[in-house]
Amino acid sequence: MMKNPPRKTPAADVAPDAFVVARPGGGCVLRIYVQPGARRDAIVGLHDGALKVAINAPPLEGKANARCLRFLAKEVLGIPTRDLSLVQGERRRQKSIAISSLSADDVRRRIEHVLPRSTR
Repeated sequence: MMKNPPRKTPAADVAPDAFVVARPGGGCVLRIYVQPGARRDAIVGLHDGALKVAINAPPLEGKANARCLRFLAKEVLGIPTRDLSLVQGERRRQKSIAISSLSADDVRRRIEHVLPRSTR
């Protein structure tokens, strides 16, 4: 008799605020899923436990990464772009962004205001 394989956790079972994690030394890390080449910059919702961000820039030569950091800093979080740094995922859609000037709770509160109502 074969045992059941371990079950993967579906995205619906992931906590809605799992996209931001506190860092031990202060600040936090934001997990995002980027959709480059979109019509406009926007927070789309959640995708596999990450914040889905549409970016109006091509995924070439770091243009989408730079635009994403600027959009998140200026339009979403209201902080200087220099307070954000890409720590993982330079060439992938899944990225981790370190935020030095805000706590995880502050980031959650600010993002909650821009999330589409269907994902809150």
